[in-house]
Amino acid sequence: MTSRDLIERICWLGLIAILAAVVLGRLSFLVPYLDWLAHFPAVYLLAAAVFTLALAAIGRWSSACFGLVVALACIVLFLGPFIPRRGRHAPVPEPNLTVAVANVSIATPYRDEIVSTLPDIDLL
Repeated sequence: MTSRDLIERICWLGLIAILAAVVLGRLSFLVPYLDWLAHFPAVYLLAAAVFTLALAAIGRWSSACFGLVVALACIVLFLGPFIPRRGRHAPVPEPNLTVAVANVSIATPYRDEIVSTLPDIDLL
């Protein structure tokens, strides 16, 4: 086995592992623990790009094409949350909780202002 064959096998195993992690991460509705795999599309994209570049560098073009497909799948997963959807605008909820922080242990010249805003504060 030559070093090129060894590099190709390592890259193939890496690309298959990335593809498996991407697919299993999308199946988190079946097994909730698989959600852990869905949080790393940028890492998957970077690893797929490295494996693809390694395959292209050694001249294994058919394997590099498979790497491009895996990298494109990672790009879609990475950019998906940032692409706006037409016709699905969620209404902006009204703010319903007001939190205030004040140091009332010491003498402060703003005591009257703090006391006047207390009726509007939900949590002090």
